[in-house]
Amino acid sequence: MQNAAARAALPDIPCDTEGPVFREPWEAQAFAMALTLHERGVFTWPEWAATLADEIKRSQAAALAGNAGTAGRGERRCVNRNPASLS
Repeated sequence: MQNAAARAALPDIPCDTEGPVFREPWEAQAFAMALTLHERGVFTWPEWAATLADEIKRSQAAALAGNAGTAGRGERRCVNRNPASLS
């Protein structure tokens, strides 16, 4: 029942029979990296969520402004923002 409510609330999120899934392998890899960095104390989950949301908004604004070449890159910029934290 909970999955049905979530699917109804967010119909554009891809799902399989068990629930939400990633559209592409890189999405799962980026999420795994974010989770690992969070677990290591590099940033808090609210910090990550806020940064990701800001980058997505920037990417969407660029796409609306006609800069289609930058659309969808917000997530990559978010992950690449602090490469030193990966070491």
